[in-house]
Amino acid sequence: MDKYRKESALRFGVRLRKLLTKKYPYTRITSVFLAEQYNLRANSSETISNETARKWLNGISLPSVHRFQVLQVWLGMDNEFVAKYTDIASDGTFLPTPSESLNSIDSIASIMSRSQLFDSKQIDFIKNTLLTVISK
Repeated sequence: MDKYRKESALRFGVRLRKLLTKKYPYTRITSVFLAEQYNLRANSSETISNETARKWLNGISLPSVHRFQVLQVWLGMDNEFVAKYTDIASDGTFLPTPSESLNSIDSIASIMSRSQLFDSKQIDFIKNTLLTVISK
């Protein structure tokens, strides 16, 4: 896994924990809890194991686009864990690009494409999902 993907996975895990804690303030957030709650909302072909939930919570891996869509509907998760940072400094840290606007879907798609985390089909799917959400 490259540096950018590792950093995105870590930020995804932090964001996921925050959203779960906000939605379920009196519940201990565990991989078993996440898997059970996620699977209640997912299609039968998109369910996750406790191990997958553990990897998400600990920032070890990222969900597929279809699984991310379930998280987006359920928890209101956005894609800022990926789209906010676009460059790696020489010391390995991630720098935001201040001149880049995240105000349009095309600019977000451009950032996602450069991140090399998504292929063109996944980017098109995300763009269409965003257009659908915005038009509602």
